[in-house]
Amino acid sequence: MKIILFLSDYLVPLILFYIVGFAVLSRRPVFDDFISGAKNGMRTVVGILPRSSG
Repeated sequence: MKIILFLSDYLVPLILFYIVGFAVLSRRPVFDDFISGAKNGMRTVVGILPRSSG
């Protein structure tokens, strides 16, 4: 149980900071990539949701 608490408390934020740090150091447009990913995610959600027959 302690290993799960360790992973959730330390490793998840560390991975997120690593991803953002790597993107910034490689001079990627982080915000533009985020917006693009959010748009693609919303398209996926719209495609998955069932349509109303009403």
